Amino acid sequence: MSRVERLAAFDAACDRFLAAVERLPEAQLAERLETASAREMLAQLIGWNRRVQEGCLSLQTGGTPAYYSDADHAYVRVNADSVRQFGPLDRKRMLDEVSTSGRELTQYLSELGASDWNADRGVRHPEGGPATLRRELEVLTRRYLDASDEILLWLDSHGAQPG
Repeated sequence: MSRVERLAAFDAACDRFLAAVERLPEAQLAERLETASAREMLAQLIGWNRRVQEGCLSLQTGGTPAYYSDADHAYVRVNADSVRQFGPLDRKRMLDEVSTSGRELTQYLSELGASDWNADRGVRHPEGGPATLRRELEVLTRRYLDASDEILLWLDSHGAQPG
């Protein structure tokens, strides 16, 4: 998959997540689904959009993304920090922040040179192998898809109509 295709896949995953959240009743936003509430997922993804961009900047200079230090804890601390920071925002603001921070990440990544995309600068990914900008975006895209699936499963099991 090319860089353009991966960026488009990320944008599509972000849009899918936002559409799923839009379909949730307001009262359900704070209720725990399978792994977290939609409000927590929104806050976490705002944080991840920003952290991944910062992490990619680190990787470009051979540095380790700061959030890797929480990998052994399944990023519980990183996610909790995002929930504390962004969780109090209202629904519309959170949706706007996910969209805006996602677009900013896509813009940043689309402006990089082709050699940056898969460059191995010696940093190891917590899951093994080289940490690359491409891989960081792929992991974030999976986060969006997993969060969307969790919300869509809840909606399907509760007979919610497509939005």
